[in-house]
Amino acid sequence: MSVRVRGGRRSLGLPLTTVVFMAALVAAVGTALAQRTSLPHSLVGCWTRTVPAGVPGVHAGPYTISTTQGGLLVVYLQGTPGCNGRTDFSLTVSAAGGKLVMGSAPILPGSCKGQGTYGWKVTGKTLTLRLIKDKCRVRGNFFPGAWKKIPAG
Repeated sequence: MSVRVRGGRRSLGLPLTTVVFMAALVAAVGTALAQRTSLPHSLVGCWTRTVPAGVPGVHAGPYTISTTQGGLLVVYLQGTPGCNGRTDFSLTVSAAGGKLVMGSAPILPGSCKGQGTYGWKVTGKTLTLRLIKDKCRVRGNFFPGAWKKIPAG
């Protein structure tokens, strides 16, 4: 790169291909940032529910999850009363148009690779998740239901 003076003005003298490449790179980075996961505010928080007996692959009892604006869903160890306890596992989530897409979940080794899709709706302080499609049976049995919003602590 060199600086040339043309008609009293400075020019960087970059080849056209370099300028086009840089413009495409700036556009791609801008698009990637715009597509970054951001969950709706109503979906962000600390949620709890009691899984009833008889749900295949899931121990009955109280569970707590938390969701962040950046698209992280954390599942806490069974019986944890809030969202500051010990983490069982976490996964990524994204939401669009009433659908929540969950990423791979390390529930059992190799058991929950791929994505699961759920319908979601928040009414008052209740998050209702509905299974749409998920090849992971444990995840598909664990998440659907009514989750109550609680304070994080």
